[in-house]
Amino acid sequence: MKTNFRTIPALGLGALNGAIYSAVQFILVSAYFAHRIQLREEIAQELGSPHVQSVNLFNARIVTVWFIAFFTLSSCLGHRYLLRLRKHDVLFWEAIGVGAIIGWNVVVLLLFWISSRITGETASLNLVMSPTNPLFGALSMGIVIMTNFIYGSVIALTDKLHRFQKQARRTG
Repeated sequence: MKTNFRTIPALGLGALNGAIYSAVQFILVSAYFAHRIQLREEIAQELGSPHVQSVNLFNARIVTVWFIAFFTLSSCLGHRYLLRLRKHDVLFWEAIGVGAIIGWNVVVLLLFWISSRITGETASLNLVMSPTNPLFGALSMGIVIMTNFIYGSVIALTDKLHRFQKQARRTG
């Protein structure tokens, strides 16, 4: 794909979208895991069990880089191939976000599946496929739909404001 001046804003907007999604995701994920750990500790204390050790398999920095990469790629592809949808900012950015999360889910699930086949260890794959894991599945789709609705709305509002200012300069 040839880089031109239209591709650069698409890459930048996609990367910004990925960074915002990552921030929202990890604020919510951190709160979710902290709540689950607190619940486990309370249950363990009631039963007289020792402290429960919880482990998170995902490094937030690495996952953020992956999210930014998937959102950037999705944005670039969307700006290139979804020309009709581009006129509707909210729907366009919803499609970008859903595409990025589908790509993330497919790649990570494939990597964990291959790892489980090679090593025979399935606990990591089961954790990824758990319906309560907020980084995958329905929870991540809900977060991306909410985040990209707001992101698309802000872009639409900014675009209208820019057009209004441009028209005001021409007439005034």
